[in-house]
Amino acid sequence: HLGVVFHLQMCRGDPYCWYTFLFLPALGIVPAALYLLMHLLKYDFTAPFLIHWSSKQDLFLRQAVKTVLLAVLVALYYSLCQWAVSWVAPVGMNWDQPGSIYVYQVGTLGAAVPQWRLMLVLFGSIFFSVLAMGLCYLALRWITGRDLTGVLFAIVIAAFEMVGTPLLYNFLFVGYAAWRPGIPAPERGFLVGLLWAAVAMLVGYLASGRKDFLGEQQQQK
Repeated sequence: HLGVVFHLQMCRGDPYCWYTFLFLPALGIVPAALYLLMHLLKYDFTAPFLIHWSSKQDLFLRQAVKTVLLAVLVALYYSLCQWAVSWVAPVGMNWDQPGSIYVYQVGTLGAAVPQWRLMLVLFGSIFFSVLAMGLCYLALRWITGRDLTGVLFAIVIAAFEMVGTPLLYNFLFVGYAAWRPGIPAPERGFLVGLLWAAVAMLVGYLASGRKDFLGEQQQQK
């Protein structure tokens, strides 16, 4: 729309900034990933499966590995899709040239950012958002014994992010301004995602060690 109204030229780097509209990752990508994770783990908490695991913490670590692999695959899929979409643009990178959408948004000429770096940042942002929320879901699943708790937690985090409270996504999915010359690297947001994942991993590991499936079943009866 900007290109049509203001006669600006879209380049292959512009689509990578679409993810700053947080409904894409917070209400699209992450919920879809959590849905896949729920199906990957749907048999892990059943009695026949639990019998084969003497250590509940080993089971949690196995589930955490599944979460990491899922995050990698989801991030790779969306990054490749975005790379394919970017080739619709008529030119390569033009953020360092007048008449670009970047200059219109930021108000100054930008650096000649390579497209591979934009793709790398997008991959990392999606990876850490899925990993963080996936491990939070997993930890809450061990603590409460219910899938819905982790899903509701993800929805609450998304709601806070949508109204402008930076918790996770606002640090990971950056826009044009984050690419201005002299600004710290956008990759610094990965540290926030890593912190979320580390805390969720620790909480889930400790919770799995104290989990009493037999006691829960007796209470339900």
